[in-house]
Amino acid sequence: MASGQWVLNDTVIFELSKETPIPMSTGGGGGGGGGGGKGKGRDRMEVDDEANSSVFVTEATWNGEGDLFCVSGSNGDIKIYSWSSDRGPSLSCRMSHGDSAPAIRFDKANKNLLWSCGNNGEVRMWDLRTSAAEATFKAPKKHRTLLCCDVNADNTLLAAGTALVSEEAKIIFW
Repeated sequence: MASGQWVLNDTVIFELSKETPIPMSTGGGGGGGGGGGKGKGRDRMEVDDEANSSVFVTEATWNGEGDLFCVSGSNGDIKIYSWSSDRGPSLSCRMSHGDSAPAIRFDKANKNLLWSCGNNGEVRMWDLRTSAAEATFKAPKKHRTLLCCDVNADNTLLAAGTALVSEEAKIIFW
């Protein structure tokens, strides 16, 4: 796996590699300790090379203020990291959308809300202060796989895009 670096003012402030990825799986670190090397003391993912048991990041996004970073995983895990330029990311919140969460979006009006959608046909609005889903919107049964979602600036309209089903994909509005 190729490594990547986050650089600020010509200084590497965080490095990603096979040894120190941003964590997604629940096994392999759980909030501290997490193993040796770079990233020690941060929640970590054990990288698994077996084809059927690997967890991968499906999406990553920043909030509007740039102090929260969110990643979603192929296993449905959603993790929020607080960001600080002097120490990089630290896990602040964890939720699970279900079997997968291919899309996540921070709310444009409220920093404490996050939207996710997934293969279960649901869009969820999460309160980051409690890690709880405060609202759930369900797609029609024919279009159960949702690939993307977003909410407008004043939170009056929610949209989600579906996977292709019998030569038909839809945008659903609530």
